[in-house]
Amino acid sequence: MNTSAQTVSPDFQIRCPTSHCTGWVCYIEDEPPFFGCGECGDEWYSKADLDADIARIIEKYPYRRAVYRWKNGWQSMPFEQEPADYRDLVETEPF
Repeated sequence: MNTSAQTVSPDFQIRCPTSHCTGWVCYIEDEPPFFGCGECGDEWYSKADLDADIARIIEKYPYRRAVYRWKNGWQSMPFEQEPADYRDLVETEPF
């Protein structure tokens, strides 16, 4: 198991990087710990894997960049800064 997930705050949450998903990824303190989206059910077992998927979705859909910021890994932008049309744009993406 990649232990990078263990260095993440238990209250970590970020928009899901899965196409068509408007859900939130949270850190799940399970055994082993992981990152999971309650909306689509996707899981990541390391922060590096989650960061890689965020980079891929931003490359594919540049408007997604508006909800992420880079600071030693991808972090969530403050919710109040999320574009008003973010959910509508994401929901146009293919499943």
